[in-house]
Amino acid sequence: MNILFSTILATVLLSCLTLVSAHANTEPTSLTEPVIQFVSINLADEDVLASLKGVGHKKALAIIAFREKNGDFTKVDELLKVKGIGKHVLAENKHRLKI
Repeated sequence: MNILFSTILATVLLSCLTLVSAHANTEPTSLTEPVIQFVSINLADEDVLASLKGVGHKKALAIIAFREKNGDFTKVDELLKVKGIGKHVLAENKHRLKI
């Protein structure tokens, strides 16, 4: 009887471990997921804007000059009006940008 009980218990435990292991390998944890840092195009300074893909300090200054001359952006796509910011740069960064 003890051998039968031990075998059943071992089978159940092994099944649970297999399920936990499979779940752990398919579900990313918050520790492994990248954290997206949003950039407000109306508030960001030169260094923050320059950290965007394809935007160096020269383009960052152009963004700042544009918003100082024309007022705050009302939508992210208005960045296309800034000299040096094209569709590719916008597409590369759009997931991080906010008003």
